[in-house]
Amino acid sequence: MFHFQTRIENVSDLQVLLHTASGGSLTAAARALGITPAAASATLKRLETQLGTRLFERSTRAMRLTPPGQILLEYAQRAFELLAEGESQLDAERGALVGTVRVSAPSDLARTVLMPMFDEFLHLHPGVKLALNVGDRVLDVLRDEVDLAIRYGDLSDSRLVARPLSLAHPVLSASPAYLSRHGTPRMPPDRWTTTASHSFEAGARSACGASVRAANGSRSGSAATGYWMTPRWHANGQFQEPESSS
Repeated sequence: MFHFQTRIENVSDLQVLLHTASGGSLTAAARALGITPAAASATLKRLETQLGTRLFERSTRAMRLTPPGQILLEYAQRAFELLAEGESQLDAERGALVGTVRVSAPSDLARTVLMPMFDEFLHLHPGVKLALNVGDRVLDVLRDEVDLAIRYGDLSDSRLVARPLSLAHPVLSASPAYLSRHGTPRMPPDRWTTTASHSFEAGARSACGASVRAANGSRSGSAATGYWMTPRWHANGQFQEPESSS
């Protein structure tokens, strides 16, 4: 059996060295590691005592690595990189997915459909972490470092690789109160005019002022009008798979 000896009693103490060097202070290291500044300071002092040398020059403004500290930092970085690589190899042997995936999605789609899917995916793959950016602002995949963007409509950037996830066929929906007041239409004409002189037409604006934005797949109309155009999955909470191109 292979044995190795080192004066460092706890290799994980080197994390304080790494984070202090990158953050410039013990306070930054403590914040990154989720410990108190006093605990980070005690860990660093323990390392210096075990190695018999000062690792940082301390001042009221910042902490600067000493030459021995710089040498140890370089080896510590390589050591942790090798450990992470070894863990990844073990996970790969087991066929496990690991890592962080940065996802951007529209807020209504995430709330209605995606969150249950994400929960199920994370349950099946506990080694994966999702960093979600949910909102109606379209992020730049390259500039904002997004791994996966889920969007409505056609791509405006031809450099990106896209895969259709669902067909967003719109359906016209109405509240029970609205139908009680104005009746239920028997057929879906291109333009629906009710006895209350409310009109609805995709790509237009309703007579009572509700903005219609059906072209991008999102919900249009409003609760004030009592009717709206929405993708079918908004109504049933499920994607409709696109037809195969083969």
